[in-house]
Amino acid sequence: MGSIATYKKQPLILPHQLMKSVPFTVIGLGGIGSPVGMTIGKMGAQDMELWDADTIERHNLPNQFYRLDQLEQKKAEALAKNIRDYAQVDIVPITRMYTDEPLGGIVISGVDKIEQRKIIWEGVKRHKGDLLLYIECRMAAEFFQIFPVVMNDARYTDWYEARLNNGKKPSRAACTEQTLFFNVMACAGYVGEFVKKFLMKQPVPYSVSVNLHQVYSNALYW
Repeated sequence: MGSIATYKKQPLILPHQLMKSVPFTVIGLGGIGSPVGMTIGKMGAQDMELWDADTIERHNLPNQFYRLDQLEQKKAEALAKNIRDYAQVDIVPITRMYTDEPLGGIVISGVDKIEQRKIIWEGVKRHKGDLLLYIECRMAAEFFQIFPVVMNDARYTDWYEARLNNGKKPSRAACTEQTLFFNVMACAGYVGEFVKKFLMKQPVPYSVSVNLHQVYSNALYW
């Protein structure tokens, strides 16, 4: 992290060296990926790729981590700048959607279409020898689901693949356009917690469902 930021108040929760030791990739930089990218950056990540082909539109501003003056900019480039403004991270912005490129370390998916999720998962499986953890998030309105997949454990991969292929949406709402900023920040917090658990070799759930409207959550562990 260089000589500017000093991580002296978090080592008992998450030693900074653990965050520095692994590369991160965030695919899909909307209502899930943009706050997740910022969260991972502030947690002390040093190496990050950001993938998204979209540009910032007006309806993105209320629930995504972009500034008013970034309208019509590429999300990957804009988010890279925003994270660098808050944290010293070596970021590679990629202004297209993921297809089949090599992946490694910890990969986080925030895409909102099942077809995109399947493409990413196929890439994850092809490159699983270099992957440690894959986290896929789904969101609608005040509800979200997160699937942390520990790549060297077939229980996680089998559980996730079965739920990927059933094509179910997390709730009645269609996509992240129908959510509010407090929900995306809550989801990003859970993602950060699962990253921490994995790096600290603590038990990681194989899925979690959170309904903020009813203040209800359900985490499933092996």
